[in-house]
Amino acid sequence: MNLLPYSKIETRNLRILLYSARFIALAAAAVFVLGVALIVFNIVMNLSAPLPLEDDGSGLRVVVTHESYGMAFGGVVAILISVLAFVFSGFCAAVVSWEHKLSLK
Repeated sequence: MNLLPYSKIETRNLRILLYSARFIALAAAAVFVLGVALIVFNIVMNLSAPLPLEDDGSGLRVVVTHESYGMAFGGVVAILISVLAFVFSGFCAAVVSWEHKLSLK
């Protein structure tokens, strides 16, 4: 079992494009995992107990909450970027495959 993306594609002339497509696919997978981790971490943080009350120095108590969806938004953006990178990587691999099939004729 080979975990290298596009491992069955062969080429003689476009090796750099094939290596680039593989690198982009691996990077997109890493960004996808990061995006999912950000979303899960944000959900866990929002479901946990709120932070304790803090004294701001004047005797007033300030409630500090961490209900924010910035990390989840960042995770969604990371997932969208990774999907676009997967599409671009697949397009590059398709060009390499097309070139190889044309060079055999």
